[in-house]
Amino acid sequence: MKQKIQYLDNQFKRIWLGKQIPRDILIGAHGVDFETAYESFIFFHTACGFSGTRLFYHLLLDFEPGLVDPFLARQIGIEQCGYLQQLNAMFVWGVHCTVQGASHPHIHVVINSRLPLQGKKLQIKKKNIFAHKVWANQVLQRYGLPLITMDSQDDWEEDNG
Repeated sequence: MKQKIQYLDNQFKRIWLGKQIPRDILIGAHGVDFETAYESFIFFHTACGFSGTRLFYHLLLDFEPGLVDPFLARQIGIEQCGYLQQLNAMFVWGVHCTVQGASHPHIHVVINSRLPLQGKKLQIKKKNIFAHKVWANQVLQRYGLPLITMDSQDDWEEDNG
């Protein structure tokens, strides 16, 4: 989990059209301070007894090259995370601009699997994924972007912990 959070803050992934974008524009957090996110995530797991094996979820929102710039990717990503905010989830996010030499923005979200206000596990199951896709498509539609297909198989595993 620590490496995944640190990966969000990769300075080499903040280069757009040959220029470095300031860090504070392309990383952020909800319910936690980005600088202490790992410690906070672990604190809530420890306080609640570490039930289950999943400590976090990793969400990736990727855009085809040429559709958005990093600033619009950030805005769309934050709106997409409104779904997680409704669940009272604690998460950090980072926009990356560079992938294998091809510049196109995408956003990573690392979500604590503990809901700190409830002290319960956040369990993302197929029905949650479907609801999040509906929410995401409403956001994408407002920006005139291609929608997420609803029939593709998701990689998320059911977590009973």
